[in-house]
Amino acid sequence: MKTRPPFHPAMIPLLLGGLNLLLRLSVISRGPFNGDCLSLAIQAERTLQLLQPQYVFGTGYPLTVLLGALFLALTQLAGNADPVLAVNLMSVVISSITVPVHYLVVQKLLNRPAAIYSALLLSVFPVFLGISTYGMSHVPSLLFLHFGLLSLLQYKETRAIRDIASSAFWLGCMGASRIQEFALMTAPVSILLGALASRTGGPRPDTKTACRRFSSDFFFLWLGSGVTALLFHLPLFILSAQNGYCSQLKRYWAASTTPNFLGFLSPALGDSFQVIFFSMTPFGVIAALLGFLLLIKNKQRLSAAFLGAWFFWPLLFLGNLAMTTPRFILIAIIPLMICAGAFFSHLKSFPNARFRLLTQFAFALIVVTMFVNIHPILRFRHRHALLPDFARFVGRRTEPAAKIICGDEFPFIIYYGRRDMLRRPNDPFFITPADLKDFQARLDGLLQDGVPVYITSSGLLSYDPGQRFSKFMKTHYRLEYQGETLSEDWHQGATRLRIGVEKLYRVIKE
Repeated sequence: MKTRPPFHPAMIPLLLGGLNLLLRLSVISRGPFNGDCLSLAIQAERTLQLLQPQYVFGTGYPLTVLLGALFLALTQLAGNADPVLAVNLMSVVISSITVPVHYLVVQKLLNRPAAIYSALLLSVFPVFLGISTYGMSHVPSLLFLHFGLLSLLQYKETRAIRDIASSAFWLGCMGASRIQEFALMTAPVSILLGALASRTGGPRPDTKTACRRFSSDFFFLWLGSGVTALLFHLPLFILSAQNGYCSQLKRYWAASTTPNFLGFLSPALGDSFQVIFFSMTPFGVIAALLGFLLLIKNKQRLSAAFLGAWFFWPLLFLGNLAMTTPRFILIAIIPLMICAGAFFSHLKSFPNARFRLLTQFAFALIVVTMFVNIHPILRFRHRHALLPDFARFVGRRTEPAAKIICGDEFPFIIYYGRRDMLRRPNDPFFITPADLKDFQARLDGLLQDGVPVYITSSGLLSYDPGQRFSKFMKTHYRLEYQGETLSEDWHQGATRLRIGVEKLYRVIKE
């Protein structure tokens, strides 16, 4: 007589997805947390209006924009036409799906208890929970990565062409959502592919057979994923004359590599390790390290090699950027949660009941600490949208024809304040005298024509190496105070709440 399982296999993923959705809906951001989120919302709206893919910034993120447009269409059907709400909801829903898919991946890679522990850690991990509440390209990218890994692990069991084709498609979608991380994951995924080729089904293949199998799988996987990613980017290349995609891509590449990349062992890498240490908590980091060592000890070296490459390879690039933030290195932290899940799964099998209870308490302490560290911050953003409020303040205090000198908050001032910006020298590393001279000529021309010009405190003080720009402004112009209000700085990531006073000045020619 067959015994029924204690519960349906789909129950755990469904429960994880439902709980994550409720949690994220309860703290969804009221407004756009940063300029990237607002730009995504605007371009998703334009995509839906024109039925033509729109370029956002950087590498374009075409599939993320299409997903934003899809969620906007759905929210419009429900009676809400706010594009910011749509892209925020996109991240909420997609991240809630990512957690159960993560569970399924870890279950196939290791075992069910490790999958449960790892999924619970991912659910409340501050960096992931933070970006789950506002629209960004990271969340779709992670979902498609997990779908690609799940199909690849399924391919190990079936050797069916549909499974490796499915993996290629999902990984290509990752590239269409966020191509930087797709490129960085090629090495770790190739290690996993090699591990599967050496131990797939039946008797262990000889070295020659395994190499031949790996070569064919490697070619098929990356050709298929590359073509899929290219198909989503192709409209941006075709429409480049309209959207400036090719020129923007060149500028982005120049800015994101040489001078932004500081080398493989830069001081920024130490800052990235601090982010990992404090966001995972010290106990979580120790559990991840011990879990990694346990995988090696238990002869799961191929899984350990894959997880190690997944951690180190993206981190060595993304963790060494001059302007890195926690969301950039999130993709490298996920394997640490899998290793921590492996550690707690191993301890669960200990015969001593008191010891098992102690380990469960330690796990609960990690989860609660993570949650407590991020939840009040997200609740604040759920109730307040300081950047849109500041932009509306600028709109109220300035004339419709005014030009605003501002920093990275310029998308908010354009969208919510309905004011145009005046671009200023904006280099984080060096501002030349020629840059200042050119800016002075443009500013003096506007003032001479009677155009009112204002400057925010961020516009005065940000991206100002050696205080060249702020000293220049104070030397050649009088800054007349117009008022102030609260605003939020997003540059250090969603896990930190940085609220400060933003001031507005009118620029008067001396």
